[in-house]
Amino acid sequence: MFNQIALITIVTDDVPRLAGFYRDVLGFTVKQDLGGYVEFHNDGVRFAVCARSILREASGHASYEEAPRGQCFELAFPCASPAEVDRGYAEAVAQGAAPVHAPADMPWQQRTAMFADPDGNIHEFFADLPPVTFKHRKRDLQRLAELIRCGRISRLRLVKQQFPGLLALRCAPAGCTIQPEHNGTKKEES
Repeated sequence: MFNQIALITIVTDDVPRLAGFYRDVLGFTVKQDLGGYVEFHNDGVRFAVCARSILREASGHASYEEAPRGQCFELAFPCASPAEVDRGYAEAVAQGAAPVHAPADMPWQQRTAMFADPDGNIHEFFADLPPVTFKHRKRDLQRLAELIRCGRISRLRLVKQQFPGLLALRCAPAGCTIQPEHNGTKKEES
């Protein structure tokens, strides 16, 4: 089987410009610079930028002469914390990355921010969000309702794990109705 990736190469028409971006803006150090091919030091998968003309010549495939269209890949850069996502995004944009999507908390429990390199390839900084915890108080139930409404928690199963006595949580744009168990009877709160 061939279920391992050993090298990611970004194909470009301007190797010096794109290699400079990954070196100067994102902090990669150059391992090898052959002019039309630049490889960077990277833990794990090897990472390089290569001239479109070199791969056209090496492969003989005409598709390397075609202009790229749309997004074909994304590089995702892990950050140690949500705050580091914010800092990394601000620093990258200040140094020339094109802003695509400002840092935001996503429903899949990560904070992400998206930016584009000089060739328009969109990439992402991301960090896991801390787990959402609650204490069984009305204020916490209101916070839970807000998290469900904005998409951070989307499954009732997760809610029932946090609040075993919760019978129903109905959300609408105007607000949420919570029906917790109270001494064996239903009691409605809002």
